[in-house]
Amino acid sequence: MTEMTQTNQFSRLHSICQVGLKQAESVLSGMVTQAITLTAGDISLIEVERLQETLSNRYAENISQVSMSFEGDVAGSLFVLFPPETTTVLINTLTKSVMRNYEMDVFRIGTITEVGNILLSGVIAAVVTATGVSLSYSTLDYDEISILVLSKQTREQRMLLGELMIQVESLEVSVMVMGAFESESLVQLNKLLAKGETS
Repeated sequence: MTEMTQTNQFSRLHSICQVGLKQAESVLSGMVTQAITLTAGDISLIEVERLQETLSNRYAENISQVSMSFEGDVAGSLFVLFPPETTTVLINTLTKSVMRNYEMDVFRIGTITEVGNILLSGVIAAVVTATGVSLSYSTLDYDEISILVLSKQTREQRMLLGELMIQVESLEVSVMVMGAFESESLVQLNKLLAKGETS
């Protein structure tokens, strides 16, 4: 795939993801009765060997992750990565309270899993609608994990990374959305994106 073709496909994927995030905005805003805006940053492609270095440049050692595996026309996994400081601020903002550490532990898993579920469901639904890809998904998984362990556990060869800005009223926080693909699945995804672009 040439650099120009890759740029075109990333641009189309970015547009598709933004459609899915608009749906997620509506769901999240309705849940917490606050105006929420989701904005996808640029999408980049990296080899799995560079994942630890790339994430370490952005985040501290430990993160909370919500993940979902899928298979079908394309196979791989999707992740939403929440750094600890984002998790704390996001939960306090959504619940409109300032929680102590022991209170935060009670809310963290449920809240972050639900937010991750809404984000991933919106993106996947938009991709399926736009490309016609046939997928089946696993149940959602939540984990608190180090970047080093995540990098070693990721089996797929190539990663798509995109920063996602979450704005709740005047507050803005950042999370990372990551797609992990075997090389053949990434090629197939590019073909589906290209086909949709010309249809």
